[in-house]
Amino acid sequence: MIEIIDIDKNEYFIKSGMVDLRKNLLQGKDVLVNLTPTEFEVPDAEPRIKGNSIYYGNQNTIIKKGVFTSCKKNDKCPPWMITSKEITHDKNKKQINYKNAWLKIYDVPVLYFPRFFHPDPSVKRQSGFLKPKFGDSRLLGSSINLPYFFAISESSDLTFTPRLFTENEFLLRSEYRKINKNSEHIFDFSVNKNPNDKKNGTKTHFFSKSIFNLDIPNLDTSYINLNLQKTSSDNYLKLYSLSSQDTIVSEVDVLESAFKFSASKNNLWLDLSFESYETIGKPNSDRYEFIYPYYTLNKIFNFNQPLIESLEVNSSGNQKIFNTNIFEAVQVNDFLIDTPLNITKSGFENNFQTLIKNVNSNGNNSAKFKKKTQSEILSMLIYNTSYPMQKFNKKYLESFTPKLSFRYSPNDTKNIKDNVKYLSKSNIFTLNRIGESESIEAGGSLTLGFEYKKQNEDDKKILSFDAATVLKDKKNNNLSSNSTLNQKQSDIVGGVFYSPLDFLNINYNFSLDHNLDSTNLHDLNFELEANNFVTTFEFYEENNQIGDKSYFGSEIKYLLDEENSFSLSTRKNKKNDLTEFYNLIYEYKNDCLTASFEYNKQYYEGNDIKPFEQLFFNITLIPLGSTQTENILKEE
Repeated sequence: MIEIIDIDKNEYFIKSGMVDLRKNLLQGKDVLVNLTPTEFEVPDAEPRIKGNSIYYGNQNTIIKKGVFTSCKKNDKCPPWMITSKEITHDKNKKQINYKNAWLKIYDVPVLYFPRFFHPDPSVKRQSGFLKPKFGDSRLLGSSINLPYFFAISESSDLTFTPRLFTENEFLLRSEYRKINKNSEHIFDFSVNKNPNDKKNGTKTHFFSKSIFNLDIPNLDTSYINLNLQKTSSDNYLKLYSLSSQDTIVSEVDVLESAFKFSASKNNLWLDLSFESYETIGKPNSDRYEFIYPYYTLNKIFNFNQPLIESLEVNSSGNQKIFNTNIFEAVQVNDFLIDTPLNITKSGFENNFQTLIKNVNSNGNNSAKFKKKTQSEILSMLIYNTSYPMQKFNKKYLESFTPKLSFRYSPNDTKNIKDNVKYLSKSNIFTLNRIGESESIEAGGSLTLGFEYKKQNEDDKKILSFDAATVLKDKKNNNLSSNSTLNQKQSDIVGGVFYSPLDFLNINYNFSLDHNLDSTNLHDLNFELEANNFVTTFEFYEENNQIGDKSYFGSEIKYLLDEENSFSLSTRKNKKNDLTEFYNLIYEYKNDCLTASFEYNKQYYEGNDIKPFEQLFFNITLIPLGSTQTENILKEE
């Protein structure tokens, strides 16, 4: 038996053979090569090659009648393997080449390749064709994607993806990426030619995203972000599923082009931007919004004095044009003074906050600002107090904290009653709970609430309950009606979390009318893991002034065993009693192979996008990659 470890730590086990150390040659029979698993970046991978014979030289290693797999070793046949008449490892090109190769899934031949190659385990990226994709759509017809990856250099690459259709239509897409020492760039571009579309025969899109690290001396951070997004047709991105491969654009309904600069030093932050937004589907006269410029400047001064703990200065402003001829300009300066937290002998925690707000505005055809320059000084005084209590026993730590916040402003609130703002347990005690930087919450109010939490000795939360409400001296009809802050008493908002067992979690948020006669918001999430079932339920409902959304969603996942699972998810709109979608997935997964069928049915209509159903098959051979059909179902 000959045992050799090469410079890359690959292990060779040869039953019989000969070695010439002067020429660095090796020949032998009945060979096993354990390739370095760390190069695969898969923790459980055990990549190896078996063969009848081996020739090992300076340039190439050739194995006759070889078998390659990366699956973990066991007594059974591996989930996948590639058998070949001849396997050649080209050390210069860092490729593993196969002749007359078969891909076998559990020893069943599924694909034949007269010639086939893939990078060796040491290669992170290499030029070559990627897996093709086949599609069949009622709207687009049959198609095939033939992507090619070109590794231009260590810091740049290009993916060219032509998509060919049966009706003489084609789509050419390219994505270029480059990373330098102080910058990153992504460019995504496509051209579509459809001879059957006389009106829009040629469609295009262009996305780009660049990040520049300026590394300005005397600054902790300094960056420029540059985004460009454009398409020639409203439905092009959705219809051809052109979501960006590198998440340049996450939403195809609103396109953003912007120049953004950000910098910081110690407790000083600056953001400056010039932005434009295009809302797809709107008329050309109303689809664009331009913001030039937008800025925020924030500075915190820490005094740590008996009367003043800190002063936070925040200045922000923008001017924008939207809906063709509406112009708005606003500049806001906030000064927030915090006093030190005072803990009394009886255990109360108190502090004061003073907010002084300077708002400068101008508008034209605006419902928000007058057609003249205005300057206002607004102020608010806030007093916060709480009384935290704790109880210990052998198993649990319980805490209960009543909270009270009094705030008063002598100024008026701007008319924001049509704005959609929600009051919740997470924002009811925050300073800007009305969600407006240019206005202030007028009058006097008292916010009452409490927090209760129970956790075990491992700090796991078992139970929590929060609730709070706002009492005002008078109604304020200028505030958003959705928030209920326009009433003398707001809704009682809160939430409950309960986890009595490790496999059960219940989370419920609510908004209860102050008269206690109706519930304006239900938001319930339920998760249960038991007997190989993972079940989640979601119920959401808005009523009265809060809104009119209502839906019920669920997902049930059943683990047949460690490798096989089924999952079904659906959501039903309760307002119109219609199902929005169904998703059914079967998945088989082990250490080196994942295969799944996914059935999806969507119920909606929008321009060229119609209700549809799809069936996908996906298979992933770890670490070689994955392939997925676009739609197995034949659409009518």
